[in-house]
Amino acid sequence: MSDTVLRYIEMLGMIPAHPGGISARQLHDRLLASRHDVNVRTVERDLHKLSRRFPLEAYGTGPVGWRWRKGAKALALPPPSPEGALAYVLLQRFAAPLLPRGMLRCIARDFDQAAAALDRLPDSAYARWKERIAVVPAGFHLLPPDVAKDVVEVAYDAVLRSRRFEVDYRGHGYADWRRFRVNPLGLVQAGAVFYVVATLWDYDEVVHLALHRMRRPMLLDDAAGSPAGFDFQRHVIEERSFEWPHGRSIKLQLDVRGWLAQQLSEQKLAPDQKITPPKDGNIDSWHRVTATVMESEQLFRWLCGLGGMVRVRTPTRLRRRVITEVNTVVAYDIGIS
Repeated sequence: MSDTVLRYIEMLGMIPAHPGGISARQLHDRLLASRHDVNVRTVERDLHKLSRRFPLEAYGTGPVGWRWRKGAKALALPPPSPEGALAYVLLQRFAAPLLPRGMLRCIARDFDQAAAALDRLPDSAYARWKERIAVVPAGFHLLPPDVAKDVVEVAYDAVLRSRRFEVDYRGHGYADWRRFRVNPLGLVQAGAVFYVVATLWDYDEVVHLALHRMRRPMLLDDAAGSPAGFDFQRHVIEERSFEWPHGRSIKLQLDVRGWLAQQLSEQKLAPDQKITPPKDGNIDSWHRVTATVMESEQLFRWLCGLGGMVRVRTPTRLRRRVITEVNTVVAYDIGIS
């Protein structure tokens, strides 16, 4: 079977049934992912050829979408294996928020087929696996903010295609909207909030823009660039830039006891963490903990939330800040009692 015929078969399987749809560019991206070395113009020509043999239709303008005609059944490919079906089900459950929106529309039918394949094997280990796993966020968490659908579409597309976009943005604590020209560098999910890591206009300063603070987005034809030496993964993971305010590295020294001492023996604050247990060996006695960590608001909030299970020894400024916060809470409680 020739490469062209194989490409045609895969294309027909990627085209959604009515009322769904997919553009030639989206098909092109999926074909490249399947290792078909073609350009967009070839995909467009293929679509017109296939539409003369199969009940396909083009719809819309700029860009044109393609789908199976109403009433026509999309090409049925062989059902996925149990292993593949489970992978798709878990992808939909846990990773869907991070996938490009166009890709999600393209593989919606794959998700449905995967779920149906596992439903047909209710007693299989793979079907049971999806019912026996869960992800629970650590600590108290807030509900995610509302994000406009068009903002998600444009922002994700801009990150995917490395293109700039314009958007109205209202920063935290500001009353007015400002029009920004955004040069996207990546997408980050921090807790329940999604951010575009970007530069603005032609500046090199890297900023974090929350999607729920955006409106009236417009995708541009301008290609996005990256500041010299910028590394997205290093910025987010190594530099921990989402731990605001971005502070300096500090040598943290704590006294902890009880369940907190046991927890830190299992989940370290940092790779260089050391715990000195008390001489009496009692878990409720004070353990000395030292670790090199990044000073941040998250660290401060975590310490304040531990109550009497922790005493901050150094740095002195951090200990004083925690004490001030605790005293403020106590004074407020006295005032309303």
